[in-house]
Amino acid sequence: MVAVDCRIGDFLAQDKHHANKGFYMKLEDIVLTLEGDEPTAENITAFITIKYEKRIKKSYNHRTRRVESFKDATLTTVDLILMLLVHGLRHGLFKTGATLDQVLMAAKARGDRTLRWKYPEYPFVPAMTHPTAGTLTLSTPARYKMAYSTILRMGDISGYLSRLLTHDIRRGAAKDLVRLPKEIMKASDAGTARALGHNDIRSTRFYNI
Repeated sequence: MVAVDCRIGDFLAQDKHHANKGFYMKLEDIVLTLEGDEPTAENITAFITIKYEKRIKKSYNHRTRRVESFKDATLTTVDLILMLLVHGLRHGLFKTGATLDQVLMAAKARGDRTLRWKYPEYPFVPAMTHPTAGTLTLSTPARYKMAYSTILRMGDISGYLSRLLTHDIRRGAAKDLVRLPKEIMKASDAGTARALGHNDIRSTRFYNI
């Protein structure tokens, strides 16, 4: 969510209706590509297509975001590339290879140098059938309610005085963007609006405080 500056509902199924319609991010929307000569996790780049954004879930005008590894051992737990690799290897979701070396070497041998998903139709975020045990149903998409309760619980454990909501994660990412130097974002509000997928720059200025 933070890595691609999207809303929680842009990649999770909002409800049963959206789940049945397939309005959620799938593994096929995430293309992992090996870049560079060395077959290492640090050289994996993800191209993530956001197909079901707010108000344009039936549109074909999709945004695609490029995400690279942080390449920093201190940021391992928040590195989306490493999370995707761990998720794929742990649950046997890669088409070729059972170990990281095998998966990377298979990608290097391909013309497009991609890591192929075995089940591309599976959701990016699977549902938990028993949250206390952490049991995942890989073929079933997680819904908004699961994320809401999880983040709310995280806030409670962390000692937040106010309730931590799903949109607070996006709000934090937006505030980081508006504080980037102008030479990176070009025009502060306009650059941030493009990154967040806002059609109206006035929505973006809400975060620029």
